[in-house]
Amino acid sequence: MVYYRAAGEIPRKRHSRFPRPDGGLYAEELMGEDGFSSSSSLLYHRHSPTAIVAAEPVDEADPSLCDHRPLLPRHYRTHELSAGGDAVTGRRLLLANDDVRLLYAAVDRPNELYRNATGDELLYIEDGGAVLESVFGTLTVAAGDYMVIPRATTYRLVICRPRASSSSTPRTPNATSMAPRVPSWSKKRTRACSSAIAAG
Repeated sequence: MVYYRAAGEIPRKRHSRFPRPDGGLYAEELMGEDGFSSSSSLLYHRHSPTAIVAAEPVDEADPSLCDHRPLLPRHYRTHELSAGGDAVTGRRLLLANDDVRLLYAAVDRPNELYRNATGDELLYIEDGGAVLESVFGTLTVAAGDYMVIPRATTYRLVICRPRASSSSTPRTPNATSMAPRVPSWSKKRTRACSSAIAAG
């Protein structure tokens, strides 16, 4: 079943001219999960979404994955990992397989605009607060919140509320405590990313 949700001002008909108050036209972008054959969003931008200033690859965390055989219980002491960085460049790989990557970050600054072109992201906030800014608008998040960011969504996280404890850097939970609360992902293209929002 098709359902529509409108936010902000939109034209009366889709895929038609949409004039700005200054006389120019809004740029239309159709963003879909699987091209034109699945759920999609029709976005209107003040500036062309293809007019980018620069694009740089972000290095993937770790090329040296290895099998853990025999499979034994593990205790991940994530609070002992070094803090610093942003929600993209500060990620540390904890676990991975062909379908999912579980990363950790103790963030102390906002990230630059970022777009994951290879998979969806699931972010969890353990402590502190932030504002997720994306092409879909802004979303205020706080401790205990999960955010699902669809593949190819341009976003950044901006710290807006320090964590309450005496430590200055909020952190994500360890993999063990997070596992039961994370939805299962079945699509091959999906990646799960766990990041924390910190107050610097």
